[in-house]
Amino acid sequence: MGLLTGGSRYVLAAALSTVAALALTSCSASEGEDGASSEPTQLVQKNQQQWAMPLDEFAVASMELGNYAEQLLLGKCLNNKGYQWDVPWQNTDFKPPANFNRVGIKLFDVETAQQWGYGLAPPADEESSERWTEFTQFADAYHPDAKFEDEFLSCLQEVRDPDTMRDAEQLDYIMSLKIQATDVARSDPVAREAAKKWKQCVADQYSFDVPNVPQEMPPASLMEQFGLSGSARVVASAGEIDIAVADAKCQESSGYAAARYQAEWDAEVELLVENRDKLERIRAEALAHREELLTVVASNAPRS
Repeated sequence: MGLLTGGSRYVLAAALSTVAALALTSCSASEGEDGASSEPTQLVQKNQQQWAMPLDEFAVASMELGNYAEQLLLGKCLNNKGYQWDVPWQNTDFKPPANFNRVGIKLFDVETAQQWGYGLAPPADEESSERWTEFTQFADAYHPDAKFEDEFLSCLQEVRDPDTMRDAEQLDYIMSLKIQATDVARSDPVAREAAKKWKQCVADQYSFDVPNVPQEMPPASLMEQFGLSGSARVVASAGEIDIAVADAKCQESSGYAAARYQAEWDAEVELLVENRDKLERIRAEALAHREELLTVVASNAPRS
């Protein structure tokens, strides 16, 4: 996702711990499930393939959009001070790569494994991503005079939107609830028993030391072998795809994927019920702020 790439000193000044949510990973998935239940009314319908969860309906804040709006205003301020800070056009849909869902959970199933192994799919909008990468590279290298950093911080203080900071804190809160649900699902007795079957299924096909749970795949030795230890996206080798597909198929055949999905879903339903009032407020505030941010972008972004 364009605005979360790189590590610029300046461009990512607004980046917050919400990015850590991307570490959450779904399991191998079959097609979406339907069916009557006694669960409370909610907007999100079960879809194991997209690892859709009840709390997803409240994670509507876009940190990418908030960062982009801030950079546009920052650029205007710095330009007025005589500095170059030409923020590029960005696609404000900020769609994730094909093997991530809408809330930033990395998807893993037979289909994604066949295409990308354990790695990342290409950016959803490669032009937008490339423009942002070029901008972050410029920003890292840009230091025109001794006053620049002070002027940058002055402009940042002037344009920073407290509602964007609030969005980040609230999104972190939602992700903390999702992590709680993930922890509950991993200790679910049905899922744990299925994990043993998954491990045996993979071990029957390969000689490497198979971890106890799918979330620890691939092990460190394979991560290094497949070039997955760094931050750069790499094209999956035939060997990586072969193991990833077997892993995904074993998650399905062992029942692990379905068991963990159901356990995580049930845990999120409970958390939704316990925290609904706060979650409803978070969603309303984030949606209202999104409209404000889109207005900022419309007034300040360059044409594509």
